[in-house]
Amino acid sequence: MLRHLNIREEDMLMAQGNLASAYSKLGRGVESIALDREVYASLKRLHGPLDETTLHMGLNIAVHLMKQGENAEAKKLLRDLIP
Repeated sequence: MLRHLNIREEDMLMAQGNLASAYSKLGRGVESIALDREVYASLKRLHGPLDETTLHMGLNIAVHLMKQGENAEAKKLLRDLIP
């Protein structure tokens, strides 16, 4: 579908990341984290786990997890991000 609309996948992922940030600011943390995880998985597939954009999205997930009180899960994710 993205090809049909002439939209690059990376541009769509950045828009989804922005939407996730907006969800977080609106207090919709669960939705924010779910969308962030989808974007992170796609970025990891496209650019690899050590790409700057991929790492930034991983950090966003950790921040959103901490805002939800999921500190143990955030800590585990951060340990996975930093080899």
